[in-house]
Amino acid sequence: MADVEDVISQECVQDLFAQATDYVRSLKNLRDEQKLLFYGLFKQATEGPCKTSRPGFWDIVGKAKWESWHQHGKMPQEKAMKIYVQELFSLDPEWDIKYATSDSTVSLYSLSRDDDGNKTAFDWCKEGNVKRMSSLISKKNINSPDEQGMSLLHWACDRGHDCVVDFLIKNNADVNITDSDGQTPIHYAATCEFTSIVQQLLDAHALTNIKDVDGCLPEDATDNKSIKALLQ
Repeated sequence: MADVEDVISQECVQDLFAQATDYVRSLKNLRDEQKLLFYGLFKQATEGPCKTSRPGFWDIVGKAKWESWHQHGKMPQEKAMKIYVQELFSLDPEWDIKYATSDSTVSLYSLSRDDDGNKTAFDWCKEGNVKRMSSLISKKNINSPDEQGMSLLHWACDRGHDCVVDFLIKNNADVNITDSDGQTPIHYAATCEFTSIVQQLLDAHALTNIKDVDGCLPEDATDNKSIKALLQ
């Protein structure tokens, strides 16, 4: 196997990073600290420095994820990509060979890029740009998750983009798909108190009785009385 720096210098950093994220997502036995390591580097590599507020005291998982991202400060995104790849080589020195010879499917993250290679469907989804997002997806991969285990519909609900939610639902996005924490899109809409999106999901037959890994229902994710009434 070539030296890590040689591999990174010989290949497009973004392409190698995309392959690495695919491979990490396929691993089933990562320890929690390893998951957090890759999560923080992924966020830094794809979104840049952490600008979100620290989660509340009771959100233990959210705080751990936030800290794993926030600790990287102003690290350049390309450097975060390289470190992500290096960490994977440290974990599995032959991952690139295994990946090249596997039948693994390519993730939406690595497939869905603009012609200039800068933005993915997830990026456009987060910005609420239906036109640009729709040009990068198909009905076959509309439910594909990103590195965090979140689908496009999860992100649309998280950001409060009604128009994106409407588009995804009309194109057969799974309204009951779960993320890596067992949360459905309606968990996100309830948490962020987007009443109109909660109603959109309910109209699309989203289930309200799915519990996340902590045993929480969507109605447990909010104190908003109007949303609780819709979910009960």
